Amino acid sequence: MSNWEKYLREHPETLEVPDLPAGHEERFAARLDAALSEAGRNPAGQAVKERKSVRWISFPRVVGLTLAAASLAALFVLLRPARPAAQDWFAGVGDDQVQIYEVFSGQVAQIYDELYARMPDDGLGLSAASIVEEAVPLIDQLPEEMDPSERAAVLKDYYGTLLDGLQSVREAVPARRSYR
Repeated sequence: MSNWEKYLREHPETLEVPDLPAGHEERFAARLDAALSEAGRNPAGQAVKERKSVRWISFPRVVGLTLAAASLAALFVLLRPARPAAQDWFAGVGDDQVQIYEVFSGQVAQIYDELYARMPDDGLGLSAASIVEEAVPLIDQLPEEMDPSERAAVLKDYYGTLLDGLQSVREAVPARRSYR
């Protein structure tokens, strides 16, 4: 028990507060009215001057802007140029994960050789390397409990995406070299 609790138990009369003097609510209301009038407000709390509020954000405007943005997004999706079909890097490769990784490694080596033949001193080689470098290959990270066909699909998708990125670097090199 703290000293405060002990004091209150020994002196309960300190908590007994006498009633406030008569008319205290009226005095408080008068002081509040005076403070509000100094602040430019009437006793009801409303502004004394009637100003036209600037409400440029109204519900119909928000709905209209939302519909306009949605229609622009739909037009963008519908009218964008079609992307060429992604190259199937693993055509003819079954669900053997080691074979998928070997095909990936072979494709990377082939693209690297082509890139370095075009630009031996260019910084794009580092860009190409940063796309496909892995501290731990994905083939070693997938759980053994996973179905082998699922593992193969994940590997093909992942390594196919990396090869697509490397392919885009390879396609960008001749255009970049022609501006020098």
